[in-house]
Amino acid sequence: MFIRPGFTLLVICLALINTSTVYATTLDESVGEVVVRLTQYLASRNESSITLGQFIGPKELNATSGPQISKMFVDHFAKNKIDVRAGCNVGLQGLYDVATGSQGLVGVKLNCSLVDPAGQIYTDFTIHAEVIDKPEEVVELLGVTTNLYPEDIDEDRNKDLKKRITNPKCHIDGSKCSADQKSPFSVEIAVNGRPLPVNLHEGLGFVDIQHGDVYTVRLYNNSQYEAAVRLSIDGLSVFTFSDIRDPRTREPKYQHYIIPPQRHIELYGWHKTNEVVNSFLVTSYAKSAAATIQHKQDIGTITAVFSAAWAKDGTPPSDENLVGRGDNATGFGPPVKQVSEEVERTIGRLRSSISLRYNK
Repeated sequence: MFIRPGFTLLVICLALINTSTVYATTLDESVGEVVVRLTQYLASRNESSITLGQFIGPKELNATSGPQISKMFVDHFAKNKIDVRAGCNVGLQGLYDVATGSQGLVGVKLNCSLVDPAGQIYTDFTIHAEVIDKPEEVVELLGVTTNLYPEDIDEDRNKDLKKRITNPKCHIDGSKCSADQKSPFSVEIAVNGRPLPVNLHEGLGFVDIQHGDVYTVRLYNNSQYEAAVRLSIDGLSVFTFSDIRDPRTREPKYQHYIIPPQRHIELYGWHKTNEVVNSFLVTSYAKSAAATIQHKQDIGTITAVFSAAWAKDGTPPSDENLVGRGDNATGFGPPVKQVSEEVERTIGRLRSSISLRYNK
């Protein structure tokens, strides 16, 4: 029998990738573990590059965070000195969806395939990340609108999150969208200073942003305490392309904007420095921010995740229980002035997440 050179090693490496589902507490951690294995597989083929295909979310949720998943892979491949580019002999693509892990915890699973240039599958494998104390990852990846109560134990927060995934709901008040009528947090999208109405479809909120529009995102905090908000566009944090980096990790230094109590802030674009942002511009995908990490589809979600915040030596809100834990896209518009001040805050548990879809 004729055996191609390297065939035995190839089979071993594929078996290494496909032995079992990879579990971790965060998707990024899981991706990093898998990329190490993929790097071994590519080395067995004398390959040092890979092509990234699409990472498609569940249609019923209109989830559009493929670019965020792509960026995880790009970053980990870079750490392993693997070049990500088009036209390689090996490609990677996948589908992501909600999953239930051990102890009934909500998680995200990523069913991946290695393919040849013609799209034929070499092998399949699954990455699975459970939510333990980071539900922010699930609501951002799946675009979930929900309230989670910080004083609740993990089991109850997990049940609430499951309900909103399977039965999406949001509260619409003209141009503002919130998780429910009692929530102190809401989101509003404006074009040329004019708030856009929010339309409700199958429990999901939609705004009509046109190609070529430059829009802003207004984030409202009607609570009695400071709020920290994580804002992502098309699955990518607004700090993804920031020039201000942690000198040790080279990751973006910031993750949150702070909103004073009973106030709102208006964000004009992707953070570049503390004086300038690149405005949110609806443009063709090739020019979009998501395209800079080589993803070509699954776009159209604006997600804000709210938590309580307090000074480093300050007192958290009384209900903050930190112990009882059981083809349009948004690209870079012209730079605009937006002055931010760096502050140090303690960030509490996720309280509310709000997602608005656009360009559907």
